[in-house]
Amino acid sequence: MHPYPTIRSIEETATSLNEGHLWLQEYVTGPILGWTMDESGLITFGMDGETVDTAPPSLRRAVDHVRTHIDRDGLRSGVDDVSQFVFYGFATRNEGIDYDWEAIQPFLGVDIWAAPDEDFVPPDVTERVYDAIGLAPIPAFEKELPATHFDPATYEPPQSHWRDGPAVGVVVRKKGGQRYRLGSKPTDVSQADTVDPETVIDSEVSRLLDGELDRLNATAETVDVNTLADRIFDRIARTSYVALRDELNTAPDGVREMVRTAVRGEIRTTRRGSDDTA
Repeated sequence: MHPYPTIRSIEETATSLNEGHLWLQEYVTGPILGWTMDESGLITFGMDGETVDTAPPSLRRAVDHVRTHIDRDGLRSGVDDVSQFVFYGFATRNEGIDYDWEAIQPFLGVDIWAAPDEDFVPPDVTERVYDAIGLAPIPAFEKELPATHFDPATYEPPQSHWRDGPAVGVVVRKKGGQRYRLGSKPTDVSQADTVDPETVIDSEVSRLLDGELDRLNATAETVDVNTLADRIFDRIARTSYVALRDELNTAPDGVREMVRTAVRGEIRTTRRGSDDTA
């Protein structure tokens, strides 16, 4: 899989931005996840140029989002050979910035590599393609802004689309393919305090339980507890990644078991309460 270039800080480049036109897009927290699709509709994911056979827990929501939302027929009909394109986007997760996790999509499209041209697709075309195939593109604050009207030294990031406050950063795109990051890396902006993983998990299970039951169209009495726990685990791995980073990266099965224990406890309590009022 074609590797995605690092979005370097704008302060690290000597490239002039005083010519051409720019796109300014919101920079969000989460790694860049790439994927390709073959003619059969099979989707393969990758990171850093390498295929990912099993996505880490914090990225599973992004993987599932792409698989379940993409319009495969629409993508096939738009190009001669769909396998010649690599799609990239932010796999959004909590790396220190607390977004509205129900509103921000798990995957936000940011780029498309076209192998026949050996180049990235322009940002305006990229945006249209993602809209057409059922996946949200990263939103733009400015499109086709004359470079002479942009001063990175004085530019203030606008209000974020998914949190109260300004965007943590801005992707500055040139139509020729160059891309830079304006603003601190998200993980430099806010670091999680030391927390007890079990406390975090118990709190998140209590918060997420009713919503996940609704999505499953189930109740505490009818739900398959293991299915419920696995779905909540995937959500916690994404939205509490900053607090559980070490545990998720070194012992994800242990985190999953803590989630299952907390879910079983919540379900037992709910069922007991239902029996008492029957």
